[in-house]
Amino acid sequence: GQPTQKPGGRGGKGAPIECKKGCSNCCIDLVRGISTPEIINIYNHVRRWDDCKQLFEYHRESAETFSKMLFEKIVPGEQPPAGDDERIAETHIEYNRLNRPCGFLDQQTGCCRIYEVRPIACRYFFSLDPPETCSPLHVKYLNRRTRTVHLPPEIHQLLREINKRFDWNTLNYLSGAFCQFTAEIMRLKLIEIVPDDEWPPSDA
Repeated sequence: GQPTQKPGGRGGKGAPIECKKGCSNCCIDLVRGISTPEIINIYNHVRRWDDCKQLFEYHRESAETFSKMLFEKIVPGEQPPAGDDERIAETHIEYNRLNRPCGFLDQQTGCCRIYEVRPIACRYFFSLDPPETCSPLHVKYLNRRTRTVHLPPEIHQLLREINKRFDWNTLNYLSGAFCQFTAEIMRLKLIEIVPDDEWPPSDA
């Protein structure tokens, strides 16, 4: 049967999930909560694509647009907003209303090009209202019923520990993190992903 929402969400017990293949109305969000392992996985997935450079430029434009909108809310000399600053959430909503598709979205099919390695935030977000309400141009956009499945605390802790080991402070949203990481790799060299059956390397 169709997946249903568990008690405790915004939609109430038993509300059906409306998300279906090809529906990409929510794929205009910058997607917050990106971890370093996720962005490395995404980069490794797309780095040899013929249009990888175009992807980088598209995400760079998205990141620059968002940054410009956010910095318009800052007074001269003020530190950039961080953490739970409400201006960040406000800017995300304003950005979404531009209706600019995610750079990893196949706009012809409405399907995600990085579906196999998509961020956790994308995997565990669901709509309980009709798909059209997920468009930021819809009157019910801010009041639509959604459900986010949260990872267990121990998994979050593990991701934080992995992030610390990388010692790399990634931006919190998908376009920014992808551009930041890709630019760093371009400056250095391609990251090498070692298959499981070749680990540990012989010279380790």
